[in-house]
Amino acid sequence: MIDTIVYKAISLFWDPYIKRIRIRIRNVRIMKANKHILISFEAENISNAMTSFEPEVALTGWSSNLTQTRIYYTKLNLVLSEPDRQLPPYTAKNFSFKIDQNNNFIFWWFVTIRFHLTRGRSVNYRFENIDFSKNRELGLCKFLFKLSMLRLFSNKLFEKYNI
Repeated sequence: MIDTIVYKAISLFWDPYIKRIRIRIRNVRIMKANKHILISFEAENISNAMTSFEPEVALTGWSSNLTQTRIYYTKLNLVLSEPDRQLPPYTAKNFSFKIDQNNNFIFWWFVTIRFHLTRGRSVNYRFENIDFSKNRELGLCKFLFKLSMLRLFSNKLFEKYNI
C-alpha cells in the first residue's frame, strides 16, 4: 500500500522530466555572402515525441556604437527558410536562415539564437561572435560571465583599441 503511494508520488514528478521534449543544436555555421549572412545549423530531436520549429527565430546580440563607449542590446526576428520544419524523434535535420548585412551582425560580440518549438520549451544557442570559423556554443554561466565582464570593462577595451 505505502509502496504504491510512494511510486505514484515519484512518478508524478519524474515522468514529466523524462518525457520532456529536448532538442540538440549543433554544427552551427555562419557564412558570409554578398548581401546577407547565412546561418545554417543541424537540429536533432532527442525525445520520443514529435515536434517542429516555429517559423520565427529570435536573434539577440550585444554590440557597440562606434561613436559612444557603450554596449547596446539588439534583437532581430528572422524566419527559417525551410518550409518543412518538423523534427521526428531521433533524427537530425538541417535548417538555415538569412540576415541582411544592414543589421551589423558582424559587429555583435555575444549572440543568442532562440528557436521556438510548437511543443516544449524554446531552445537557446549562445556563442561569441569573434570569428566566423570558430563559433562554439557557450553555457549559460560562461556566457553571462563573459558578457558581464564586457559590460563592466568596455571602457578600457575601447581605450585600448581606440574604438
